[in-house]
Parts: sequence; structure tokens; C-alpha cells
Amino acid sequence: MQYSACGMSVGDHVDIGPDGVLVPDGKGFCWFALAAIIPLLKGRLGDADVDDWLASAPLLACPDPPESLQIRLTKAG
Repeated sequence: MQYSACGMSVGDHVDIGPDGVLVPDGKGFCWFALAAIIPLLKGRLGDADVDDWLASAPLLACPDPPESLQIRLTKAG
């Protein structure tokens, strides 16, 4: 990252599951970045190849270009 308006650090993460979005205790996450990836994720969950897509660990970008935040999607478990 060039800077972090949201106070994020390399390695910060959230878990998204049936119970919603879980942010680790004592950590934060950029809600604008999350709002940008949820529609993409939600749109892909019904696809037959969703496991293959997540296995490729797609890399997404934050909507704030100067921040240069990159978000890697991975399947937990």
C-alpha cells in the first residue's frame, strides 16, 4: 500500500461465511473495499465453477486508487 486511509496493514483480513462478515478481534478492515468485493463474490457463489475460481485466489483492488490496496480472495478450510 502507498498509504492506508483505513489504517490497514499487510495481512489484515476478514472471514465471510454463512454468519456474515467476521473481523478478527482488535483489527479493522476497510468497509469501502469490502463493499466493492461483496457484489462480485455474491455474483459468483452460484456458479458451478466457484471452487475453481476461489482456488485461483483472485486478486481484487480497492476502489480508492491511491491506496493501492489489493485483496486476495481465498477459500478457508
